[in-house]
Amino acid sequence: DISKLETRLFINNEFVNSVSGNTFEVVNPATEEVICSVQEAGHEDVDKAVTAAKAAFAVGSHWRTLNGSDRRDLMLKLANLVERDRAFLEVLEAMDNGKPIGTDGRYGTSVDLHLVIQYLRYA
Repeated sequence: DISKLETRLFINNEFVNSVSGNTFEVVNPATEEVICSVQEAGHEDVDKAVTAAKAAFAVGSHWRTLNGSDRRDLMLKLANLVERDRAFLEVLEAMDNGKPIGTDGRYGTSVDLHLVIQYLRYA
């Protein structure tokens, strides 16, 4: 259900509105229909995100103290969540960029999602 899409920015492990409150429309290039409006990140939002990312990888941070097996488990969990919602994500990506879904082994969003899942399981 497209109406349930999260459209806020994801910064410091939480969804937030942009500092400016500005949004922009995401348009299906094939139909020119508006899919949704999303928060528009400005330089203040980017600065917050960079600061949060640096802190997340700083020496002594939770991520840095996780052992390799725990990191692997988190990446596999993400791969499983993408796989669980694969059909929805394939359609959403096709709507967002106009690429065909690509069934029957033809290139399209189905191949993209397959590669994302494989990458997350390998990484």
